[in-house]
Amino acid sequence: WRWMRYLLLFCFVLLLVLIVYRAGTPRGAVRRPVVLLSSLLAALAMVAASAVFSWFIGMSSRYALVYGSLASLIILLVWLYLCGNILLLGAAVGRVLENRLKRR
Repeated sequence: WRWMRYLLLFCFVLLLVLIVYRAGTPRGAVRRPVVLLSSLLAALAMVAASAVFSWFIGMSSRYALVYGSLASLIILLVWLYLCGNILLLGAAVGRVLENRLKRR
């Protein structure tokens, strides 16, 4: 179960990122394989960042002692910021890849 949760998380995140990328791009602007590849890379990066962030928070148990109940809000905001940047970076990679494929 320990590693299965990351596989389930990856599948769920991949589905959500794919929906966001497909809904956010105009029809015909980006090819389907490019959208799939960029969403796959973004989902993989999100799951890896979430696993590393989870490990980091688990190793530093002093957050609750220093910040109290405000620590969970701070941790959530940092994690959302990280995931938002990964989502935007994945979209940018997809657009650059599409532009390079159109030049050929």
